[in-house]
Amino acid sequence: MPEYKDNLDHILLPNWGQTEGYKFPRRVSVEVRIPPRQRAQHAAHLKGQIDNIKTAMSQMQARPDAEQYPQSVILEFHGESQYDLATKSLEIPTQGLTLLNVREDEASHKLYATVRVEDEKALKKLENKIEAYSTQNTPGTARNPQGNPKNKTLVETISSISLARLQAFWTDRVDLFPQDASQKIWWEIWLLDEQSAVAKLRIIVEFLRLKASDRELRLVERMVVLVEASATELERLLERCHEVSEVRRAIEIAPFLSLQSDIMHEQLEQLAANVTGSNLSKVFITILDTGVNPGHTLLSPFIESDDLLTCNPAWNTNDHHGHGTEMAGISLYGDLTPLISSHQPVNIQHALESVKILPPQGQTPTPPDLYGAVTIQAATVANDNDDDRLRIFCMPVTDHLTIDRGKPSSWSAAVDEICFGKHTRKRQLFFISAGNKQQPGRNYIDENLLESIHDPGQAWNALTIGAYTEKQTIIEPVFSGWQPVAPEGGLCPSSTTSNVWISSWPIKPEIVFEGGNMAGTTGSNPDFDSGLSLITTGHQPTRLLTETGETSAAVAQAGRFAAMLQAANPNMWPETVRALMVHSASWTPAMLAVCPGFPHDCPKTGANSLRSLIRTFGYGVPNLKRARYSATDALTMIIEQEFEPYIETNDGKQSRQINYHNLPWPLQTLQDMGNENVQFRATLSYFIEPNPARRDRQPKHLYRSFGLRFAVKSPLETERNFKTRLNGAREDVEVPEYASDANHWLIGDQRWSGSIHSDIWMGTAAQLAECGLMAVYPVNGWWKDKFDRIPEEHRRIRYSLVLSIQTPRQDVDIYTPVLNMVELVT
Repeated sequence: MPEYKDNLDHILLPNWGQTEGYKFPRRVSVEVRIPPRQRAQHAAHLKGQIDNIKTAMSQMQARPDAEQYPQSVILEFHGESQYDLATKSLEIPTQGLTLLNVREDEASHKLYATVRVEDEKALKKLENKIEAYSTQNTPGTARNPQGNPKNKTLVETISSISLARLQAFWTDRVDLFPQDASQKIWWEIWLLDEQSAVAKLRIIVEFLRLKASDRELRLVERMVVLVEASATELERLLERCHEVSEVRRAIEIAPFLSLQSDIMHEQLEQLAANVTGSNLSKVFITILDTGVNPGHTLLSPFIESDDLLTCNPAWNTNDHHGHGTEMAGISLYGDLTPLISSHQPVNIQHALESVKILPPQGQTPTPPDLYGAVTIQAATVANDNDDDRLRIFCMPVTDHLTIDRGKPSSWSAAVDEICFGKHTRKRQLFFISAGNKQQPGRNYIDENLLESIHDPGQAWNALTIGAYTEKQTIIEPVFSGWQPVAPEGGLCPSSTTSNVWISSWPIKPEIVFEGGNMAGTTGSNPDFDSGLSLITTGHQPTRLLTETGETSAAVAQAGRFAAMLQAANPNMWPETVRALMVHSASWTPAMLAVCPGFPHDCPKTGANSLRSLIRTFGYGVPNLKRARYSATDALTMIIEQEFEPYIETNDGKQSRQINYHNLPWPLQTLQDMGNENVQFRATLSYFIEPNPARRDRQPKHLYRSFGLRFAVKSPLETERNFKTRLNGAREDVEVPEYASDANHWLIGDQRWSGSIHSDIWMGTAAQLAECGLMAVYPVNGWWKDKFDRIPEEHRRIRYSLVLSIQTPRQDVDIYTPVLNMVELVT
């Protein structure tokens, strides 16, 4: 095990790289092929359906109240099974076509597109395209002398067209759609970001005698408002408001863990006397929760009254529940259990800030609040309080329901915008709890693997924190004979995972912290109790210490870890702090045991076990010493870089930029080690700008503004061949590994989900000596097609690249040669 020393800082490589560009290779697509004899029949089928739509429009216009309805019509296009609809051909505003949303049926894999057609003239243009498909061909070519039917890609991917009903707007989980059409519930109404769209919606809501939230959420190309209505009433609203693009379920907050404790407080004053800290710290953990009661002996030195904030002055800033004050204690001290009986000094170099985002008990939000907007408001309130702070947002609050296989929501998109700096003008660190399993302890660990992380834990830019446990000793006599539910180093019984998510969505949680354990009885009908919890600060004078746990306690510890790291390195980017936390993490033996067959020596053969491992525990448990320091036999280098992912060439086409990093490798030392095994780890961290509108089968490409990837030169590859391999890759896929190098990487292609990517290369020192050239390059996102609309001052993106080499020999110094090389250059 390396000895990480506080006199060996990580090596920062300033401006260590060069940028090159190249044009995008052509993309290949797969099309439906309808035999020539059936083309006229298919076109007639679609034209017949358009005739039915025209009849319905005429009937609507003949109604006495026709002036209440728009001239446009909303259509639903049904795709062919397992083929993409030509959605770009359904998004042509100049021809009166506006794509509202795209959905996929999980059973049939058919796509459905909901499209606004502005008027009868636009509908006629669509009809003409279908007619041209059956009667006209494109100009022929040498390979295809007869040409193709006009509008082939559009028409052949459509199986039918119909008027859109409410279900055509529903983009949430199918099982959440209300079964009772008369039951009033709260809906998220997603609107096109068009002038007066929200004002028009509010007029219609009032006319129909419905209720709408005062709060609004503005996202990229969309506005979101809450409306209370039955499904039947919502149908009437949609008939009148053609600015609606999607409808989703409104978010409801999950209940908090509430524990009672009879812990004695005699040693509390002694602990407080051992605490020291700086009141000049610029590093603050901002807790978004139920508020904080600051009078506690252990809290008062680190939170000022001016730093107690709220999203609603009527709520006050005090903690009405206790959860926020519990998180404050964990954010400062971690688990108080070992500190209570210790006389060791405790030094704290960060402070606290609280923003109350939940109403007091008895003031349930009416309507249920738009929590994406609430979270943005909380971040803005904190930033307005003091915009010069190094702020770490910590939110142990989630939806009570699980996520639809990792798909973005209005809340998760709002968190991603905060991290990207859209609302505070600077990048931000943000930590979210993964959310807790219903009925924890039951059927451990099988049900944990199937229960999804809770909204907004799918946010790409935030670190989502799961919980594991080391707690095994049951002391309370009332639990005599009970057994710990989770093994030492295993998953906390209440922690949720992303095993059921689609692989293209982010790896969540990325890391795990202590969340406590449960005690349980054996037998066919076992009882469970949270008897192995963490100790923290209580919010009532009569209960100064209390118990807490689960993923709430875990996310508070993550905030503390980040604050300690940031306080030691105030100039470090948020992207770098995030990268170091993931980079320093490792799996416990119990974690590896959950994934049977996970291959230590042949990582590529256990893909399913590996997927389960990283989507249950992320990258494991972070190590503070490893994150802060290097060792002579465990070197860490940090690159913080800016560049423009796309530029326009002289011929008007786009060029993708690539950053190359010729690394200061300990070449001679590695060559001298020869065939001895070493490990090289790379972690790439950046923030994306989100676009959560659902308009594609592959929504990750439209959700992220761009993606970044790293590539490493293979030991058998020349520099020229390495660059040729990069230049030959399409912009929508990752660069394939060099054939002989694929088995060196532990995680491989699964690392590319989300906006933080970490992997471990394993091989001989001699092989690694030839791998000193790296590249960072962009892949597709929604920026690519709209880059000319992005303000020039916002086009430069940032990333942090953390690299480390570790050898099994403590007598080998790989740190000093690299430090000497860097000092010579800088």
